[in-house]
Amino acid sequence: MIHRERESSWLIALAGVCGGTAILTLTAHWLMFHYFQILLPKDRTAIYLAVLGALFAGALAASPRGSRVLKGALTIVAFYFLLCLRVGYFKEWKWDSDTDKIYAALAHYNHSCGFREVPVNWRYDASLNFYSETSNRETFLQFPLGLSTYPTGKPIYVVHDPEDRAFLQEHGLHEVYHGESGAVVAIDPQAERDFCK
Repeated sequence: MIHRERESSWLIALAGVCGGTAILTLTAHWLMFHYFQILLPKDRTAIYLAVLGALFAGALAASPRGSRVLKGALTIVAFYFLLCLRVGYFKEWKWDSDTDKIYAALAHYNHSCGFREVPVNWRYDASLNFYSETSNRETFLQFPLGLSTYPTGKPIYVVHDPEDRAFLQEHGLHEVYHGESGAVVAIDPQAERDFCK
């Protein structure tokens, strides 16, 4: 009996700490917003509230005093969270949603045309290097990291539309892939005629 009461006290204390932390944090954020115009937490910057809320509700539900209604509500919320999982990409990094298709287009040109050096927009460099490392079937040089300007005279590029639209037009590049995220694989028509089978 004493063990059960001690466990119940510990769970209620945990719920109090989590609930109090969430309330104090939100109050501090509101005061900073009101007096100093610092933005309120949003999206991923407010992820700590989900953790604190889940711990708060879980501690209350686990205690012997937890009601069946609360346990049922937690079960519904847990299923809701599972159904909301997005395993493809983060909302803030939508450009990563079609990097596999970009790599497939580049791999095709690597095999059929021998293109090894590909300047890429900074959004895609890390993912494309990952695909290249794990594939081991292509002969790409490392995709350059963090390009702010593209070198001229290369046979193929990965750019971001609409930001790089002027570069495509200025150099007469032909789009061979245009993804929903704005990714564009563009090829120099002369290089395609000279090197592609």
